[in-house]
Amino acid sequence: MKINIGCGSNYMQGWLNIDPRQQMLPDLVMDPEQTPWPLDDGCAHEVVLNNVLERSGQNQEVFFAMLKELYRICKPDAVINVRVRHPRHNAFLSDPTYVRPILPELFLCLSLTAVEEERQNPTLTPLARDLQVDFEIGGIDYQLSPHWKEELSEGRIDRNALMHALDTYSNVAEWIDIRLQARKPFSPGRSLRKFDAICLDERDGGMGDVLMALGAAKSLKAVTGRPVFIVTAPPWQELARACPHIDGAATDVSVIRDRYANLRYEYLNWPPNIVISRRHQIDSYLRVFGVTAEPALKNVELNLSPRDKDEAERLIQGWPLRRPGQARVLLHIGQKDPNRSWRFERWEALAKALVAEGHHIVLIGSGERLRNPGPIAGIEGVSSALNMLSPKGTVALMRQSDVLVAADSGPVQLAGASDIGIVGLYSVVAGSCRLPFRHGVASWRAEAVDPSCRFFPCYRHMEDPAVFAPYNVALQNRTISLAKVFTDWCLDNGSFACMTQQITVPMVLDAIRRVVVQPVAVSA
Repeated sequence: MKINIGCGSNYMQGWLNIDPRQQMLPDLVMDPEQTPWPLDDGCAHEVVLNNVLERSGQNQEVFFAMLKELYRICKPDAVINVRVRHPRHNAFLSDPTYVRPILPELFLCLSLTAVEEERQNPTLTPLARDLQVDFEIGGIDYQLSPHWKEELSEGRIDRNALMHALDTYSNVAEWIDIRLQARKPFSPGRSLRKFDAICLDERDGGMGDVLMALGAAKSLKAVTGRPVFIVTAPPWQELARACPHIDGAATDVSVIRDRYANLRYEYLNWPPNIVISRRHQIDSYLRVFGVTAEPALKNVELNLSPRDKDEAERLIQGWPLRRPGQARVLLHIGQKDPNRSWRFERWEALAKALVAEGHHIVLIGSGERLRNPGPIAGIEGVSSALNMLSPKGTVALMRQSDVLVAADSGPVQLAGASDIGIVGLYSVVAGSCRLPFRHGVASWRAEAVDPSCRFFPCYRHMEDPAVFAPYNVALQNRTISLAKVFTDWCLDNGSFACMTQQITVPMVLDAIRRVVVQPVAVSA
């Protein structure tokens, strides 16, 4: 079908002619500003919009809705011919029915390829990505005013001088003709397909950062169809290799380049502000590549070996059998950064409360500070797996447990490779920016316990130049490292009250009760 939207008196034979005015005798009376349009998905292989867009959508949301409808009704590769008044012509400036200036650059914002290719130095508003539309510019032609048309035809100006005049003066062109193509289906990652592979750099990240990079890897591979490699620190190599969406892992990008010398890479470092973004960290990773993805493509997947499963099974066999209705609750009691560590005495109180409710508690985590966790390890009904499990062995245990409670991103992201209930204690970031995607849903069977601090989530304040100014000075003078800034960041006079006072045991117990499911007793 060929559709002429806003036909007016320009009735075109063989087309579906649409106009909001019955007196124009269109085939269909329809106001383009009223959405949704009464037209089927993918019904048009050619569309004309003559002197329409500049008269429509003075309200931004109305205009965006029209663009989405235009994309919806187009077939793949449908041609859209747009003619608009040039907004620097007197005919536009003097006519009150013209409500929106339209220039060809608008359609760069609506081109997914153009938006993605601007990802490292963004100058375009990413409307294509945000509206889920993709229009590619096929051609631009300016209908010149008589004076400038004569200047060009007589050779007194050349094409370069004409383009300069169009950018500088009024009344050079009366009309702009823009030819578009609808790129469908909407397919993020189109600009990345010119590369043979994608390489992610996570050398400086912790386990949680690496695992979220693996979630991004799944999305990147799905939307581009290209191999994905990762450069990461030695402790996380085995995790990376366990991800079915990673085609190779190394500690240095030169290893990847040497091993796969015949491949052309898109290789990007993550900017440091990813960890303070108000988006989920996986989404922040993807935006570095100009890509968006559905939640079903952002979960962490890990393949476990028989050795990983045996590692957990040996521990489980040494514990009492679970009684009917008894949940196995994993407490990651790690004590690392002061702004993300819940105190031992609170972990102890939580363990006692859970044991009193009849649950089996298992302490997990690793590190020198956990070699002597204090009285909590001696509570009857509490088992210790401290410093006993590898990351993949921990996943194996999670797959046979009911709830994880953690204040650290690493175990929370490991839990994303299982169906265990998750309770995350958050201070510097919002839980919505970290809780895993599972079963096609953000924060599936997961709860965030947030503090009452007025600065929460406080990492976001790093984006405020006034707040961060003293730290910038210290960083430039090398009196503090960036890592130290992240670990000690606290805007509440350095009190870390979020973790020491505001997240309480009753709050965590309530969250556990919301995510626990009735466990099944394990028989001998």
